[in-house]
Amino acid sequence: MELTRPIGVKGSAVLISIEDKGDVRGTADHIIVDRSWLHGQAQDETRTGMNLGGGTYIAIVDSYFNDFHCIADTGSCTDAHAIAGGNTETQDGPYLIQNNFLEASGEGVLFGGGPATKNPADIEIIGNHFWKPWQWMPGNTPFVGGPDGKPFIVKNHFELKNAVRVLFEANLLENVWGGFTQLDMHRDVAFESTLEIGRECLSAVPVTDVTMRYNQISHAGGASRSPLRSLPAGP
Repeated sequence: MELTRPIGVKGSAVLISIEDKGDVRGTADHIIVDRSWLHGQAQDETRTGMNLGGGTYIAIVDSYFNDFHCIADTGSCTDAHAIAGGNTETQDGPYLIQNNFLEASGEGVLFGGGPATKNPADIEIIGNHFWKPWQWMPGNTPFVGGPDGKPFIVKNHFELKNAVRVLFEANLLENVWGGFTQLDMHRDVAFESTLEIGRECLSAVPVTDVTMRYNQISHAGGASRSPLRSLPAGP
């Protein structure tokens, strides 16, 4: 299966997500994405390939994700991901993400980052290739950014802000550079337990029981783990 978005249409897109029903995200289960190509367009914004929020027993295997990016300053989104989840009121997981190519200017895989009342759990991320092309880095020739020449917003390859019982094993992570919200940190992996005060928030520490082993990281400054912190109330 090939799944993409129209060229030149304004606004960021999410290619696969579980339908919202009013104020509550619906639920879905036993979904397999296998040998599929999910992609954006070279200069248009595509925010997310697949949003796992609201899903249980989901596998994404042997598939290819590319051209997921948000444009700096003039774009309509700030954080692009190949695969994301962890921002729901439902008990999500287990998930298997295995043997995929994951290209995104933000995170190849992100769990958390928004309001949630439950921890997604039992997540296996195994044997994937996380990648950011050097053409997206300002100053390189050739350079590829948005239609107006603005660069894509680059963040970490892999980030956890809300997840429990995670195995991150035998992955290859290549190419990440500083800038935007990571001005002085070139991070491939970030674990951040974030408690959001004044919004829907979790009663437990959002990131626990993570095993990370047998991974290879290249062309990056390193990995970073941030402590639990509190954020001010949102609007």
